[in-house]
Amino acid sequence: MLKVMAVNARTIRRGDIVRIDGVHSRVDNLLTLHGGSKGLILEDGRTLVISPFAQLLASRVCSVEITR
Repeated sequence: MLKVMAVNARTIRRGDIVRIDGVHSRVDNLLTLHGGSKGLILEDGRTLVISPFAQLLASRVCSVEITR
């Protein structure tokens, strides 16, 4: 199940799907940068640096537990 949530430099995770310039891309790797910024390496090879105050919308795969 995909859950859409607001993420920032502290909460973004590898595997999250972000929409940049109208294109959805999966985050392949993360780099911690000076001042709390994060460098995102996307599946298509593009890189994106987000400041600690920027927010993005991301889709995250969540497990669903069914109890009976």
